[in-house]
Amino acid sequence: MFCPDPFFNSSITWDTDDPNLTQCMRDTVLVGVPCGVFLLLVPFWNIHQFQSYSRRDVFPRIRGNISVRFVLKIVSTLVLIANTIVRIRNLGGSRTIFGSEIFHYGLLCFTLFVVLVQEFIDRRFLCAIKSLPLFSFWFVLSLASIPGFKYEIDQALESSQAEDWALILSYYPLVLAQFLLNCWSDLGGITDDELAPPEDSASYPSLLTFSWLHRLIWKGFKSPLTLKQLPKPPKTILVATNVLRFLNAWTKKVASMGVNFETEGTRFVSVFPVLWKCHWPRILLCIGLSASHYLIGFISPQILKLLVNHVASQTDQTWKGYLYVVALFLESCVWTFSFHMYCQNASVLSIQMRSSMMGMVFRKAFRLSNSSKKHYTTGEITNYVSVDAQRLVDTMPYLSNLWCAPLTIGLAQYFLYQELGPVSFAGIGTLFLLMPINLFTGKWVERLQADQLRNKDERIKLMSEILGGIKVLKLYAWEKPFMKRLLNIRDNEIKILQFSARLRALINFTFFCSPILVTISVFGLYVLVDCQNTLTAEKIFVSMSLLNMTRYPLIMFPWALIEGIKLIVSLKRINKFLNAKEMNSSLVTKEVIDPNNAVEFTSASFTWNEGSDAIIQDINLKIPSRSLVAVVGMVGSGKSSLLSALLGEMEKTSGSIGRVGSIAYVPQQAWIQNMTLKQNILFENDYEASRYHQVLDKCQLKQDLEILKSGDETEIGENGINLSGGQKQRVSLARAVYSDADLYLLDDPLSAVDALVGKNIFDEVLANENGCLRDKTRVLVTHNLNVLPRVDHIVVMRHGKIAESGSYEKLKKDGGAFAEFLENFTFDKVQEEIVSASPSTSVPIRQQSSESNVSPFGSPKFQGIPYVRHDSWEEAKQLIRPGDNEERLDEREPLVQPLESIHSGNETLLMEESSFQGSVKWSVFLTYFKDIGFSKFLLIVILFVTSQSCHSFANYWLSRWADVNHKCPDKSAENILTYLGTYSALGLVEIGTEFAYEFLHFLSCAYASKLIHERLLERVMHSPMSFFDTNPMGRILNRFSVDVDSLDQNIPSMIRDFLWCMCDLVSIIVIITYSTPWFSVTIIPLGVVFMMFQRYYIATSRQLKRLDAVSKSPVLAHFSETITGAASIRAYRQQDRFIEEFETRLETNIKCYYLMVSCNRWLGVRMELLGNVIVFFAALFVILKRSSLSPGVAGLSISYSLNIMDALTWMVRMVCELETNFVALERILEYTDNPQEAPWEVPAIDDNLPQNWPSEGKVCMKAYKTRYREGLDLALNGIDLEVKAHQSIGICGRTGAGKSSLSLALFRVIEACHGTIFIDDVDISTLGLHRLRSCLTIIPQDPILFTGSVRFNLDPTQTSSDFDLWNALGHVHLKPIVENLSEGLDHQVSEGGINFSLGQRQLICLARALLRKTTILVLDEATAAIDLETDNLIQATIREEFKSCTVLTIAHRLNTIMDNDKIVVLSQGRVLEYDSPAALLSDENSTFSDMAKDAGL
Repeated sequence: MFCPDPFFNSSITWDTDDPNLTQCMRDTVLVGVPCGVFLLLVPFWNIHQFQSYSRRDVFPRIRGNISVRFVLKIVSTLVLIANTIVRIRNLGGSRTIFGSEIFHYGLLCFTLFVVLVQEFIDRRFLCAIKSLPLFSFWFVLSLASIPGFKYEIDQALESSQAEDWALILSYYPLVLAQFLLNCWSDLGGITDDELAPPEDSASYPSLLTFSWLHRLIWKGFKSPLTLKQLPKPPKTILVATNVLRFLNAWTKKVASMGVNFETEGTRFVSVFPVLWKCHWPRILLCIGLSASHYLIGFISPQILKLLVNHVASQTDQTWKGYLYVVALFLESCVWTFSFHMYCQNASVLSIQMRSSMMGMVFRKAFRLSNSSKKHYTTGEITNYVSVDAQRLVDTMPYLSNLWCAPLTIGLAQYFLYQELGPVSFAGIGTLFLLMPINLFTGKWVERLQADQLRNKDERIKLMSEILGGIKVLKLYAWEKPFMKRLLNIRDNEIKILQFSARLRALINFTFFCSPILVTISVFGLYVLVDCQNTLTAEKIFVSMSLLNMTRYPLIMFPWALIEGIKLIVSLKRINKFLNAKEMNSSLVTKEVIDPNNAVEFTSASFTWNEGSDAIIQDINLKIPSRSLVAVVGMVGSGKSSLLSALLGEMEKTSGSIGRVGSIAYVPQQAWIQNMTLKQNILFENDYEASRYHQVLDKCQLKQDLEILKSGDETEIGENGINLSGGQKQRVSLARAVYSDADLYLLDDPLSAVDALVGKNIFDEVLANENGCLRDKTRVLVTHNLNVLPRVDHIVVMRHGKIAESGSYEKLKKDGGAFAEFLENFTFDKVQEEIVSASPSTSVPIRQQSSESNVSPFGSPKFQGIPYVRHDSWEEAKQLIRPGDNEERLDEREPLVQPLESIHSGNETLLMEESSFQGSVKWSVFLTYFKDIGFSKFLLIVILFVTSQSCHSFANYWLSRWADVNHKCPDKSAENILTYLGTYSALGLVEIGTEFAYEFLHFLSCAYASKLIHERLLERVMHSPMSFFDTNPMGRILNRFSVDVDSLDQNIPSMIRDFLWCMCDLVSIIVIITYSTPWFSVTIIPLGVVFMMFQRYYIATSRQLKRLDAVSKSPVLAHFSETITGAASIRAYRQQDRFIEEFETRLETNIKCYYLMVSCNRWLGVRMELLGNVIVFFAALFVILKRSSLSPGVAGLSISYSLNIMDALTWMVRMVCELETNFVALERILEYTDNPQEAPWEVPAIDDNLPQNWPSEGKVCMKAYKTRYREGLDLALNGIDLEVKAHQSIGICGRTGAGKSSLSLALFRVIEACHGTIFIDDVDISTLGLHRLRSCLTIIPQDPILFTGSVRFNLDPTQTSSDFDLWNALGHVHLKPIVENLSEGLDHQVSEGGINFSLGQRQLICLARALLRKTTILVLDEATAAIDLETDNLIQATIREEFKSCTVLTIAHRLNTIMDNDKIVVLSQGRVLEYDSPAALLSDENSTFSDMAKDAGL
């Protein structure tokens, strides 16, 4: 015989007061299972570990480190081997040796030898600090040894032999000790890095219970966490690893399908199979864990059935009741661990997928073609990263409900059938009746979600533009029309939200009411179809337990379905973007035919959008290496497009283009990053001190660094906000020079610098004689005629073609268009006119040829400028020299003062984003409830409580029904109508109240969301300019995107779930306490533990949520910054660096999110273990009091205790989730408390002003002082100035003198701290800002256009007629261009106005000014990017259209103010000189005279 006894003997094992397992079972199963698990895992473990070389890098010191724990393991194993050998020896003797005994000790001895070897392998070769095979073996062996331990103790007590006790004490305690030793990682001083990923060094029990978070949670409890205190993320969620894995799989998929994104194609590559290929192991693991979790849950109803029967039966052995209680507790613990391991793996999976999607979107943004950019604006692309990719982490952990919910419902139906028979199918029938409603609403939800995301994209895109052009909006008093436009989009969003609220109420109603309707139909049919059917406590509560198991899936399934649909919509949007057409990388070849050339165009034509007409056509151009080539032409002639074609930014329609060598690019609008000035110049190139300082010197930046207190370590604000236009351009040029490239593409870099600086830059950087780039190939787009004689080759562009090209002398000699242009725009004739003019005559500033009415560049010829008074020039005429047209007095000033002029030390311009600390204030919650309406919210709470009360009382009513049937089974039929009717009535009331609160709650939350967004927009738009200067656009945009999305989507659900959990938990405690009063003894200690866990957790979780929110802003800011400068980044071949930076910032954000969800798991495990203890005590008290409890009460108590795990976990989680989600509202409310600028309207004063105010245009400043912000130095310090009506005033001074501050003070962008400004004798400080600003006009430095029609860009307020619009366009010489557009005034302007040249954008801005028709005009360098001819036309237009206005010109070129009535010279915020130009120039000691000499006049 193999065994000495049967495998199972009920008389020994079950039907006895002293149960034991048979020896056969002990010898086979209890030894074979742990040994089999170990021997099965060992080979897989060793192979996996040997392949994972990274493990050796993590803990390399473990090889030579012999810890006490390791020694104890070895000694314990040797003792166990010796114990087993002694037991084998003891098998001999007179009795028969059975095969099961040989199997037992032989297998155990062999396995222990393998364990010993594995200990050394793990230590010496694998460098493992923990071992899965060993932990599993000792854990299973410890459990399997319990029956043998009990049996041997009984035998030893009978025999009382010392040897038996020695064998027992040298085996079982050591098995337990080995298990405990393997519950900790064997680290022992191996790593000193406090920020190393704690999971890497965590033991398996620590991973299972998330105890590796103890240190972080304790640290967060003691003081608020900071980003620097957070540990590094584990390797599983490293961004670079996950993105690279997806990128490789995506590339293979694209190649296998033969798709080329650089050409238009119809084949669509789906991301879904690629995501499966990259993540299928973890997906399968999640499916397995979730399925196991749900399947394990079906054990508890069976144990409940045994417990109820045990209470009903007085003959059952007592130990069985305790066994059931322990089994129920263990089952609950396994259920807990399986659930949270699933959640953690699902979170890791979602993080991996989100990283992949965000990384792919970022990479795609670099390669997007121009035709694709029309469909994907910066705001939309940002939404893919901030909203669509975020749905992965928000939704993935809950998707298991889509397959586990039907599985759970199906199994519950099967077990219900076992209990109640065929009537259980009534439940399925009820669910099928509700299914059409769910299918209908599901389709509507998908459609609404797509519409909602489109509206969100449009709103974020517009908000991004508003923030980018906020200065223009404030100066022109255009806030209201743009707010109206934004709120119209938001209203569409709210309408969808409100409709979604109705759908959500309907969906949740059907699924909330389904368990109730199922219960009523099942129990009603059961007792009605057969009068012999009696509802006993066993049937009721086992059935109720099964039905309760369906309640959570039925609640979560619709939510998961809705969120799953949203996720699919979001992934499809990203998928569509990833399939967008890319730039053609082969457009520009990296070789030339003639090796002496650097660039070769051969019959090349280019367009911005494939399929549209060519922008530049038939280009034939050879640029020799080491030459300096100038490109000149009118605005819109194709100069910048030529450089863009050379960069590969345009679509080639014909011909070929080739270039050799590396490229450096200086764009027309300098792109500056939010980092230090030094970092902007180095651009990640290696720092070489001598070369670096030489570049600073050559680019004329040394003097600027002397002004800045932090020198080149000065932080540059977003978009270079704290640099002047000239400084930004010189930093951009310095970046190019330092890069030491072969080919330099320079798009008019001298336009923004003053004449002296421009001359020095050309001499020391670009010139062939001594320029530091003289050995490089240089292509220079310019409007500066003075440099043309010094270049090697000139290319004249006209209407997108090369009109002529050659050297300066050749073109001048040929007498073509270029020669005529030179003749028309030199000042020799002007000088002659001035010199020969009589004192009584007026003279034109520029003389034009009368031979033709068409200019050499193809535009209507300039016919002269209105005459100016001769006496302003007479004494100054000897000072004017040829070329003063391009002479600049000073560079354009920034909107705000240079950083180091207003800050000291190393303070930064951009404020660090604040992260609130401590609890979310009650005022935040009260604000939200106030917006909902306190009366509405109170009604919602009452409906919640009513619904839950009906549910609890209905269950109590069932227990009474069961007890009545148990006591009087013969009279059960008589009670059917009473009990069934009451139960049904309670169920119907519950259904009605649930629908009412769902409907009212979500509609109220949508309304509150609308109010909060409107308030946020209102307060942000009323914020002063200093707010926008010190907060990056990405940070502000984050409030309107991510935080508002949380307000719309998350908070309403969180409030509903919190109220549900609160009511559920209270009802559970009340029912259990009522059923078993002794349970109340455990409530206080368990409550203390509960509060302790919550208190520890919530401090850390709340701060991690805040850090998660704060760390998103740098990701979005970098994303937006990169898209803006994509052309420069591509030119410098810096894509990889920016990708790495993006991934680093994203990894910081992901680290915060990962730790936050891990903290949720930490809390969840502990809350559910606490719930398991409650289940244990509830069941234990039932067993202890079973003699005095009825089966109905016992079943009610235990079934409710089984629900407490969910209730406790969800209660704490909802408290924390509610608070952490309210952080989004807290961040929004932070901006609603911004300091505000003055009121836009003051009706009491504004309405009393004459309609035509100001009619004269007089300006008077008295003792005026102002500063940019509190605590800063005065920007204007005691200005006394009087400007008479219709005078023209030139304002000049060095950088920082206060020129721009003076104009900003006039518009009250900065407010007075002393003194007053009067316009037509009215104190402007008493007026509403809109009344003031709408009566003034400024033509600002930077041309800002918005998406929308040309009509909208000219007149957002819609107060001008089409005749006025066309008239304004005619005055700025844009009418022919707009007329040629297919839609005329309704032609759509692309984001940032990129479908117009920079010069055309400036002309549109000038047309805006003409439409305003005010009596006061401020000019702030409006023609920097315009060619000379157009510049003359515009100057003529300004003089003609504003001849009856007061004109204040912030002087950047002396010739623009020489004919002004008076000149104001500012220095350090004070008026230094104020007189006519002639008077100031005649005084050789005047500052103005010195400035004129410095400028070369």
